[in-house]
Amino acid sequence: MNANLLKAAFDRLSANNDLVSIKSDLYTICSAFGRVRRLDVVQASQGDKRQALCFLRMHRTEHEQQVMRFLDIARFASEPIIVVDLPHKIAHEQRDDSSFGDRRCMVREVGTQRRLVPASSRN
Repeated sequence: MNANLLKAAFDRLSANNDLVSIKSDLYTICSAFGRVRRLDVVQASQGDKRQALCFLRMHRTEHEQQVMRFLDIARFASEPIIVVDLPHKIAHEQRDDSSFGDRRCMVREVGTQRRLVPASSRN
């Protein structure tokens, strides 16, 4: 896949509303750089903003660094993280979010830091 096609595919990720599609598309993009060891995708929300947080691990460090440079992404703790803004939830949407189970999380500001916490957390 050439670089322009990969960038276009990455730019279209935010049009997806379901995490399975995002994971599949992102896996395809990252696979162009080498073998993907792990790709975890979780939904996060902060206020009315929804995001897919995609934690990536490639089999080779140099492939991971290539993906990070190409997609201009950073690390969260020690893992490369790709943040995809999701469309706002439509009021009449009937999808059951319970399918996300305990994988739903949100970003909470603690002092000057932002932390990922389970969506069910009340603190």
